[in-house]
Amino acid sequence: LADNETELEENIELSLDAYNLLGIGYSLKKGGEQQSIFYYKKCIDQKPNEHSFYRNRAISYIYLEQLPNLPLKIRNSYKQKADEDLKKVIEIAKNTENKDYQILHSEALAYDLLGNPKLALSLINKSIESFKIETNIFKKDKNEFKEIKLLHKDLIKAVN
Repeated sequence: LADNETELEENIELSLDAYNLLGIGYSLKKGGEQQSIFYYKKCIDQKPNEHSFYRNRAISYIYLEQLPNLPLKIRNSYKQKADEDLKKVIEIAKNTENKDYQILHSEALAYDLLGNPKLALSLINKSIESFKIETNIFKKDKNEFKEIKLLHKDLIKAVN
């Protein structure tokens, strides 16, 4: 295991992919939110301007915030951390010149979770269009597109 960790640390792109996948995996496991946040932090430490790491970590904080029987102070702390990450997603998106469907998706989700579904709907529509015109088949993540369409459906309900 130590050799594998050394290899991960030496290959930044490999480590980012591995740690992000570990974060996603732990966030899907009941009670794995703290561990997922740990791995997203490793990703953010190495690549602090990657929107998806902040988006994913914010979602883990939101899951923690929703745990039953948490004292209000702890619940508010998780909400504050989630909001900070969502605002960072928006900041990164605003500073990105050519936005692809993925960053538009992250930005839309951030605005929705921060309480602006109208702006989120506008951005998710742009994300769908951007996905459709993406010509590089290897850049098209069909699982993410399913998430985009689900968010689109939810936003239409929220706005109407």
